[in-house]
Amino acid sequence: MAGKDVMQLEYAAEYALKVAGPSILEAIRFPFEKSRVAAHVVILDPRIPFEKRGSLPILAEQTFGEQDSLKWTSNFKAIAHSKAIICWRTGLSTRAVGEKAPFLYEHGDTKYSGGVVCDGLIVAVSGMNWELDEACAHMVIAFFWAHVRHGRDLIMQNRDQGFFE
Repeated sequence: MAGKDVMQLEYAAEYALKVAGPSILEAIRFPFEKSRVAAHVVILDPRIPFEKRGSLPILAEQTFGEQDSLKWTSNFKAIAHSKAIICWRTGLSTRAVGEKAPFLYEHGDTKYSGGVVCDGLIVAVSGMNWELDEACAHMVIAFFWAHVRHGRDLIMQNRDQGFFE
């Protein structure tokens, strides 16, 4: 894979969703999640600064499990987007906002945890209980950064020239 490809954030996001997908599907089936049938994951583009009226800078998103939203117990996509907006606006994970800075909530914000911020990257998950949503978000972030760091290492080792052209 060429350096430009390895460092493309879109590829890193697709890779993270692909590798984390089987674990997310298994988490949906976790014993205390009997009523859950799907989870929605959204990854924001870390290069885009927050704008109050800006559209959500989605790098990638995917629904795992049941694709028919009419069978969902809640609108997981909308909740995941709300979690992502809170993280993008505050620079904090949704659990940190709820536990340490609830004054940062705005009208209409979800109060569920499951949005995570790590080194500028935001991933939000909705569809399970908050602990599993948050765990899955951390997993997606870990795979994203693994992909990006691998690309950086290839470039730094001069195996793959041309990234900065």
